[in-house]
Amino acid sequence: MRGHEALVDMRRRGVRPAAVWLTDIPPPRLLTGGAQRQWWACAAPLAAEVYVEPGDAAARSDLRFVIGMPVHVQMADEHRMRAFVDAAREAGALAVYGSSHRFDQERVESTEVAFTAWERGAGWLA
Repeated sequence: MRGHEALVDMRRRGVRPAAVWLTDIPPPRLLTGGAQRQWWACAAPLAAEVYVEPGDAAARSDLRFVIGMPVHVQMADEHRMRAFVDAAREAGALAVYGSSHRFDQERVESTEVAFTAWERGAGWLA
């Protein structure tokens, strides 16, 4: 994973973004938009982005940095997305929204394949 260290440091300082995105989408990504902007350089970022690398497995990932926060999981593989949704839920996320997409690198387009949602107190929504 990349980006989680900055988020852990922020949380230790009492700064908390509004949400966390866990993604394995290749650049350009939603939050950076290809601009190479670093979200952690903002005083109070709206959202933090953590890049999940191909070798990262949900079962072995320490996701304590999502405790009490809404988490968006966006991954190419549906099964991997669902595994990270479960891992974020078990780590203590406030809510987890997962989507799986097929990506067209050439056209920088995606088509949604699967979606799931869970919120603390409400349970599974989709």
